[in-house]
Amino acid sequence: MQRGWEQPAPELAPAGLPNAAGMDLEALRALVASLGESGFRAAQIHEGLYRHRWTRWEQFTSLSKDLRARLEARARLCWPEIQENVGSEDGSTKHAFRLEDGCVVEGVHMPYGTRTTLCLSSQVGCAMGCTFCATGMMGIKRNLTAGEITGQVVTMLNAHGHPGNDPVNLVFMGMGEPLHNLDQVMAAFSLLSDPKGLGISPRRITVSTSGLVSGIRRLAECPRRPRLALSLNATTDAYRDRIMPVNRAWNLARLRQALDRWGRRRGRSS
Repeated sequence: MQRGWEQPAPELAPAGLPNAAGMDLEALRALVASLGESGFRAAQIHEGLYRHRWTRWEQFTSLSKDLRARLEARARLCWPEIQENVGSEDGSTKHAFRLEDGCVVEGVHMPYGTRTTLCLSSQVGCAMGCTFCATGMMGIKRNLTAGEITGQVVTMLNAHGHPGNDPVNLVFMGMGEPLHNLDQVMAAFSLLSDPKGLGISPRRITVSTSGLVSGIRRLAECPRRPRLALSLNATTDAYRDRIMPVNRAWNLARLRQALDRWGRRRGRSS
């Protein structure tokens, strides 16, 4: 899927001010408390960020102008920015997102009737080194934050004018190995599936892995978790060893054991 977007030299992200885009309710409560405001204001900001998908403080008209000014002085509001679009005959659009440090990741918007599927990245580059993957040839640059992951969703839905009621499916099949960045992926999963926020059902969120058994085991223990997809690409250890280095650490037998355990714990999914 990867086109191999050119990565510019990283730039320093803005220093000093925290980024409210990607904060959960607890972090937003701490932000408004630092301004002497009640937790109710945090709930209003949370709703604006994730239910209404607002991108500028001036859009938060449920807050007073004074509070909006004080918030703008205390926290920036910065989602990933679309740098380039590539359309396809099937109606899908590949987006290159520029992050605050100048790095670029990709996501894909795929409409089908009233349903939409978004393909998300979890890392800048990838450490897995699969021989058939352009991202694997880049090597790993860094993990994405929960805000940068969630921001791909917010930015694509806004760019395509997505109605709030139409179903959305999310698949982590873009740049990176999601289970290598599991903490931030699961923090994003919490934001994305929060009924008071974006409200995307966990059953509509799928994480794809190249076969990182340690990550599958960790994910299996989560009380709320997304669906799991496996990028197999070969049915023998000999061939999989050649094209997917992860198989040298966790071969097909160990992968099967991890997947069996995942299935037994299926009832813990939401």
